[in-house]
Order: sequence, then C-alpha cells, then structure tokens
Amino acid sequence: PLLSWFLLKGHCRHCRLRISIKYPAIELVCAVVYVLCNFASPNSFRNDSVELIRISSWILAPTLIALSVIDFENLWLPETLCRFGIFSGITMVIIHSLRIEVYNFWPLIIKHLLAICIGYLSFEGLRLFANFIFQKPSLGRGDGKLAGMLGAWLGTNGLGISIMLAFIFAGLFVLWMMSREKFSLFEKHEKDEEHEHEHEHDEDIVEEKSYKPY
Repeated sequence: PLLSWFLLKGHCRHCRLRISIKYPAIELVCAVVYVLCNFASPNSFRNDSVELIRISSWILAPTLIALSVIDFENLWLPETLCRFGIFSGITMVIIHSLRIEVYNFWPLIIKHLLAICIGYLSFEGLRLFANFIFQKPSLGRGDGKLAGMLGAWLGTNGLGISIMLAFIFAGLFVLWMMSREKFSLFEKHEKDEEHEHEHEHDEDIVEEKSYKPY
C-alpha cells in the first residue's frame, strides 16, 4: 500500500481522486508496530512460546491502532472493539495459563479479571465525579471500557503503568495544544491591531482628500 501510494502520487489508479495521506500513515504505523511486536516480552506471558506472544501482539496491536484512529477522528471508542479486546485478552491469558502456569491457573485469571474491574470502575467513577463537578459530560463511557480491555491483557501492574503513561502523554498534549492556542490568539491580536492601524491610515487619507482649502 505504501509503495503504490507513492507510485500513484496519492491518487486512485482508476478515478484519479486524491487518497488521503492518513491511509499510508496508518499502514506505516501498523508495519512498525508489527515489527516491534517481534521484540515484545510481556510479563503476562512470561516463559511462553514466541509464537503465542506474537499472535497475542498481532491481536492487541491492530485493535489499539483502530481505537486510536477512531477516537482521534470521532472522539468515540466503539463498544464492539472494546468488548473484542476484553474477550480476546482473557482468552489469550487462559491459553497461556493452560500451557505454562497450570498450577497457577486461577490466581492468574482472577488477577486479570480484577484488573478489568479496576480499570473499568476507576474510569467510570472518574467520569461520574467529573460530570458532577463540571455539571456536563467530561469523559466518555468508552474510556472505562478501554481501561478494562488493557486490564484484560496486561493485568494489574501493566494497567497501572499504562494509565500513568496515558496521563503523562495526555498532559503533554494538552500543554502543546494550549501553547498553540495562545500563539494563534497572539497572532490574531497582532493582525487585528495591524488592521486597525491600516483602517485609521485610510481614514486619514480620505479626510485629507475631502479637505478643500479656501
């Protein structure tokens, strides 16, 4: 897809309509993430075969990419994808437990189920609290389901690290957006002042032309 997009210069072969750069960008991200999956060594699947870890990564990675793109464009996390992520995460944990940790089967399953509950309930509680404080919807329902999905795959420890990193990157993104907004407001203020000076100058010229000395 990437090569064909470059060869066709971003246009459809048949109708010649322009193809957004978004599509090759997503293809590139998927390719990079799939390569990085080969070096993954998650604690939730420790001591297991490389094949199972790769299969698990190939399920989780595209699900997260799809959720990220949809959320970025529409501010919406599809419940179907979140449910699929939770179900597939628990399924892979069960397979791992049956293969490697048979004697530790139930404690591991309970740990991941507990992580689902913690992730979902914590964000639901935060959503309700924010709605009460600001008296308007502040968080979507999808955030809790996404946190539950991460708990299904990563367990309690991985869930905590993911939430911490999410808050850090979200804070950096908000600061970046605020700085851009302030900069754009500053530029707008300067342009308004320039327009005012130009308008005053035009009025002075009109007054000079309309003045007729006796």
